[in-house]
Amino acid sequence: MSKRLLSLLVVFLAVSGCGPKFYPVTGKVTMKDGSLVGSDYTVIFEPALTKEKENRFSSRSRIGPDGTYRMSTNREGDGIPAGTYRVLIAPPPLYDGNGRPMTWRIPFDLKYQEFDTSGLVFEVGPGSTEYNITLDPNPAFKK
Repeated sequence: MSKRLLSLLVVFLAVSGCGPKFYPVTGKVTMKDGSLVGSDYTVIFEPALTKEKENRFSSRSRIGPDGTYRMSTNREGDGIPAGTYRVLIAPPPLYDGNGRPMTWRIPFDLKYQEFDTSGLVFEVGPGSTEYNITLDPNPAFKK
């Protein structure tokens, strides 16, 4: 095979999208009472079946002022590949004057900050990919 033909084949394969298909994933995050969580929080999806740390990836989205999110993997709003995902909600860094985390400032139950305890698992693929998330309150939260 000539170098020119090989080069054209490589370009064609790169342009034709030989990677995984991405699906748009959107939703709204609210508290159980219907109130909004806040726009400084992040929704993070991680494949549930990937155990090897080197093969793990995550998709993320900042929660908007209206509580909505739109997942991104490689670029803004591109979606995520099909699969089963564990989900967590990450708060913004909240520290007191001594550098200790201020967990009493997080309005939702702290279990949602870890993949292993959040209980949030979603299946992504063809069809509906809107996942609304309702969070239990943090009993220690102080408004």
